[in-house]
Amino acid sequence: EELEYVTEFKDYIIPNTKRPLGDAGVIQATFGPQFRTDCQCYEFHRGLDLAAPPNTPIVATADGIVEKIINVGKKGIIIKHAFTTQVSLHPDKGDTDEWYSLYFHAVDWKVNEGDAVQGGQMLAFMTDEHLHYEIRVGTPCDYEDYVTNSDVTCNKLGYDPHVHPLLTYPLPNTQVNHSSKQNIQLSVHQDISPTTDAIVTVMTSVTNPNINRYRVGIVEVLDDVMFQRDDYVLDLNLRRGFDPTSLMTLNEPNKNFPYLDPQEFDADSDDHWKMHFVIPKEWVGSKKRTESFMITVTDIWGNMKILDFGFEIEINNNRA
Repeated sequence: EELEYVTEFKDYIIPNTKRPLGDAGVIQATFGPQFRTDCQCYEFHRGLDLAAPPNTPIVATADGIVEKIINVGKKGIIIKHAFTTQVSLHPDKGDTDEWYSLYFHAVDWKVNEGDAVQGGQMLAFMTDEHLHYEIRVGTPCDYEDYVTNSDVTCNKLGYDPHVHPLLTYPLPNTQVNHSSKQNIQLSVHQDISPTTDAIVTVMTSVTNPNINRYRVGIVEVLDDVMFQRDDYVLDLNLRRGFDPTSLMTLNEPNKNFPYLDPQEFDADSDDHWKMHFVIPKEWVGSKKRTESFMITVTDIWGNMKILDFGFEIEINNNRA
């Protein structure tokens, strides 16, 4: 079943959105776990990094109101937009009709707070760094702010509002961004064994790294009937399988459960974006020969690819 917010972005938002750097932006880092070469470390990246020459014009993604101009730190601008109806990112946290686009590493503002802007209207210029572009649903404030400043924060919804920016980012030469499952490639990188974890390689094109959901099930087929013993899901937009209460916890994957191991990415030389989906042997526990993994990987629009692979040997690890 398609989520309400996805329907809004697919049917009403993205057909009318503009790319924030026009045709100049090259995706340097996508949304979700990434490997940072500067610190050789893991980071849950809550935006899209777009590389372009210094002083490239930054334009508004869609019609909206200038919510805030940030003149300190990484300097940026926040634009408030409206959905056509009430939607929920987390159904138990209430509905909203607001979404926000954020643009960081910007200078020389061409708008002021409170101004109405149109999609494609110039906002500022990019600095000599990349443009960091974010989309947030319901509130412009982080979940960390809600946790530490619940009495005064503008985050009244109680969740981390960042979602994948490619929900608003038209692909080159098109105003439609509903990619097919053909964009997703899955392969077994390493089989499970008593001494090794299972690793599945997930790849997409470099221009559309839009994976959102990773799911692993342990299944057994007996007499043509499928039985599922275990199931685990990582959902980037909903932070399922992640702890967003602080940047520290968000950036520390729990390796006792299936987790993501981002691979180094170079936008100048790599022809695919790549992620390793790791299934720890400790989580798997004891295995029967008749059991197998079913891996389901889904993009932001709900397109999915499934990989089913079995075991070569019987495994008798103690379950953590």
